[in-house]
Amino acid sequence: MKNWVFVIVVCCIYGVHGQERTDTIYVNEKKVVGVFFPSGIRQAIVGGNHFSFTYNKEKMQYFGLVQGVIGDDGNLLCVTAAGKVYSFILSYRDSLPKLNYFVGPMDHIGLEKPVLKEQTPKVTEPDSLRYERFCKYLLGEKSRPIKVTRQNGLILKMEQLVYHGDEMYLVMEFINNSEIDFEVGSMEMFRIRGDKKRKASFQELKLNTIAEHGAPSVLKSNGKQRFVIVFSKYVSGKGSDYKIFFSEENGHRILRMSVSESLLIRKDKFKTK
Repeated sequence: MKNWVFVIVVCCIYGVHGQERTDTIYVNEKKVVGVFFPSGIRQAIVGGNHFSFTYNKEKMQYFGLVQGVIGDDGNLLCVTAAGKVYSFILSYRDSLPKLNYFVGPMDHIGLEKPVLKEQTPKVTEPDSLRYERFCKYLLGEKSRPIKVTRQNGLILKMEQLVYHGDEMYLVMEFINNSEIDFEVGSMEMFRIRGDKKRKASFQELKLNTIAEHGAPSVLKSNGKQRFVIVFSKYVSGKGSDYKIFFSEENGHRILRMSVSESLLIRKDKFKTK
């Protein structure tokens, strides 16, 4: 096991960048061939009885091992934890050109489940201008963070959560003190009601995002950005909390924040012309 850990670490550090896309994996019965994926292997199927693909089905890992005996070409189909589908031709060769294949994140042939973009309600021009005007107003205010979360040099600050008209405005600041740029994948907010231990009363509702102002797509190393996200307003009840998820595109860094509604909600007291 220690030897495998060493192999994985070496592969992560010295993985070859700019490799050509892997279409065919050459195998034989004399040696095992390692196939390394950008995310954990959830399911794999081999076409052809003379080929085998071994991976950890109990604890998801990033690599599997292929072997085969002489015979017609087969194929390997893999689905990763990210829902990406990868397909390869398996071919027997007495002399192997290499023993390890590193699969790039863009080498997938498709997604297990098609990604349907969330339908954002169309807004008229006056509404979009109203969102932008009020977002600028909020960013112009001096406010102190009401909640802060930190992780490996990343800092996410929640400044305000404001009801205004028929919308709810979330004012945030994101600071990247790490050495790596942060490519923003998704910014989601959920309303939580009830107790997880009592499943019958537990509710988790994703809030509908209708506009953003100043939200970064990429935050450079040692950079920071204040921004506002606009959500559809809803009628809340007592005992509601919020959860915020700020995730990295094609990465593993995720910032999570939980906040009590009773501490954050501000009444609609602003007027803009």
